[in-house]
Amino acid sequence: MQEDLLSYLWQNKLFKEPLITRCGDSVSIIDPGQLNHDSGPDFSNARIRIGRAMWAGNVELHIRSSGWYHHGHHHDPSYHNVILHVVMEDDRPVYRPDGERIPTLCVGNRYHKWLEHRYRAFMNSRSWIACEEMASRIRAVVMYSWLERLAVERLELRAQRIYGLLEETRYDWEQVCFRMLCRNFGFKVNATPFEILGKQLSLNVIRRNCFTRKHIEAVLMGQAGFLQQERTGTYFHSLRLFYQGIGIKHKLTPMPEHIWKFMRLRPANFPTLRLAQMATLLHRMPRLMSPILESPSTGHIRSLFDVKASPYWDNHYHFNKAQLRSVREKKLGSSAIDLILINTVVPLLFVYGKHHQQARYQDKALDWLMQLPGEKNSIVKNYTQRHFPCHHALHSQALLQLRETYCIKKACLYCRLGHELLSAPHNR
Repeated sequence: MQEDLLSYLWQNKLFKEPLITRCGDSVSIIDPGQLNHDSGPDFSNARIRIGRAMWAGNVELHIRSSGWYHHGHHHDPSYHNVILHVVMEDDRPVYRPDGERIPTLCVGNRYHKWLEHRYRAFMNSRSWIACEEMASRIRAVVMYSWLERLAVERLELRAQRIYGLLEETRYDWEQVCFRMLCRNFGFKVNATPFEILGKQLSLNVIRRNCFTRKHIEAVLMGQAGFLQQERTGTYFHSLRLFYQGIGIKHKLTPMPEHIWKFMRLRPANFPTLRLAQMATLLHRMPRLMSPILESPSTGHIRSLFDVKASPYWDNHYHFNKAQLRSVREKKLGSSAIDLILINTVVPLLFVYGKHHQQARYQDKALDWLMQLPGEKNSIVKNYTQRHFPCHHALHSQALLQLRETYCIKKACLYCRLGHELLSAPHNR
């Protein structure tokens, strides 16, 4: 048995009674305590009845009791107040520095063997998810409650990144929103160069100098490096001239053009078009956070992001390359808008509510996820093919979190679905 499974058995009190220490005292687990992920004993603040005495304190777990000495716990003062040593095999008595023997509970035959066999089957599985053959046995109430929890867990993880951006920008929510929009306008392929652009360019430069959509487009294109090479056309030169003036005034250094990716992208996803669409959005929304906070519905916020590039791009995908046979507006697609709302607007709304202790914004973020359609990608598709639900974006975000944090790592012991399948007797 691995120690993480022993920890799971202890945390969930999955032992057969009666439990007796090696010295013959009965043991009742009132509260197993909190699992400790840092240094020190495995569980803290446990409450255990040993014999007639009630104990409160730390619990340490080992496969063999001799592990206490192998790990050097006898030299570590943080282990001197352990109230119970839980082991699978008691191969050596353990003593405190004053010579008193630490109560030892040997649970080698005090758990259901089928649970260990099932756990090993999960760990040895080569299926896309370890529980694939048993997933259909998960109760709907467990599935849906866990997906809701996973969606919040994913938002909490994103909150850490947003707080990092807030510290970098001295809690300038507008700049943080701009930087996140930049990254997510790059979607997967150009996320990194868009992120660099958002970091290099201050939103204040745009606000103080750009009074038209064309001005904003000039600054974005120029900072991205697309105005450096010599190209023809009145539109190109007007953008270039404006950016040169702004660049000198604010000491801007353009990005190298070669870091942008065009290969194997549909022309509609070219970064030049995304930048032009972003220029329209920034012109439409001089303030970024206010519309997010004040929008009454997903329909309203989607309408704000329903933008199109300037007319120049109706027959262009890049400078100097007119497409005379294909003239049409270059609008930001519906699925692209949904992804930006899911990956930028919702996390910002959630963190804003968390930071200012205004639960209504956090509730609004979760409500919006349930109103947006679920993402369509290979991970979500694989889960739905295995009969996992995906009715909206909250579910798709939860499934991505499930894959990244639990399934890939085979962290079944920490997954609510894994717990359902491992511990429930009716799943035998």
